Amino acid sequence: MSRITTAFVGVALVVICLAAGPSTATFSGKNGRISFSRAVDNGKADIFTANRDGSHIRRLTFSTPAHTAAVESDWSPDGQLIAFDSDRNDVDGRKKSVQIYVTRADGGDATQLTRGPGFHGEAGWSPTGSTIAIDADWGDRSLNGIWLIPASDPDGVTVDEAVRVTDARAGGGRFDIEPQFSPDGSTIFFTRFKSPTKTAVYRVDVDGTGEKRLTNYRLNASKSDVSPDGQWIAFDSGDSGAPGVRGGIYLLRADGSGKKKVLTQDPPLQEDGPFVLAQNPAFSPNGRRIVYTQFQPPGSDLVVMKVNGSGKHTILGGKRFPNKADWGTHP
Repeated sequence: MSRITTAFVGVALVVICLAAGPSTATFSGKNGRISFSRAVDNGKADIFTANRDGSHIRRLTFSTPAHTAAVESDWSPDGQLIAFDSDRNDVDGRKKSVQIYVTRADGGDATQLTRGPGFHGEAGWSPTGSTIAIDADWGDRSLNGIWLIPASDPDGVTVDEAVRVTDARAGGGRFDIEPQFSPDGSTIFFTRFKSPTKTAVYRVDVDGTGEKRLTNYRLNASKSDVSPDGQWIAFDSGDSGAPGVRGGIYLLRADGSGKKKVLTQDPPLQEDGPFVLAQNPAFSPNGRRIVYTQFQPPGSDLVVMKVNGSGKHTILGGKRFPNKADWGTHP
């Protein structure tokens, strides 16, 4: 569901494809601007930023008839850059590939970072800002997994210059998605997808060893985000958005120990009922708040709450489906 190539073909698919969302990293600092995706007038989607209260919205990307969406965004540790993925025509003229791009916080100087056929998306910066973790298949499904790439390469990063961390099929999954670094840079958290209703959060050392599942597949968990102090992960449930699943935001210790803490929980989705689902949490840089997407007719809201689940308040809402927020330190 998180693949850009299946998203945004009309408003109905905006709801479905935005429900499950790739993960975003949060780095310690002052609470700055929030990046997010939102539907635009042509029915597609682009990346925007806003103040932490939802004010002063700024559009960073501009969709065209040649591409369908720019959806996933991730702030660099210093808050100066944003990595995002898009299916726009790439530098080699490909029209169906998805590539990673990097832009300034104001949307200027966007450059293509990955290069080659296939899918490259869901960027997660390392704490040093020198490396980015991505989900990629490089045009070959057998290559799907989490990969590490340099954060800058004038000629574009090819598969020969990337380092593989996980192998989805070898781990019993269809694909691995949503990579995010721990604050000390030693660990990557990600989601393993077996089927739309069977997803789980994992962690793995950056050298590919020590892989460990943190949630059971029945929870249909995804979109883990690590707290700035590295002690907790926030994640969502009900990733598929299918009838019968129950969405919610959870907290769990980053090592997988302890009992999950339920911060929000929606009623089970009904076949013909309203689409009510809480998804895609991201910590604030000071570690005291979490922003997440609350899907509910006729659109979705970006909601901020305290890490104990209290104090929920909407900062941005409406029919344009704001979603997949990442909270940066940029003022």
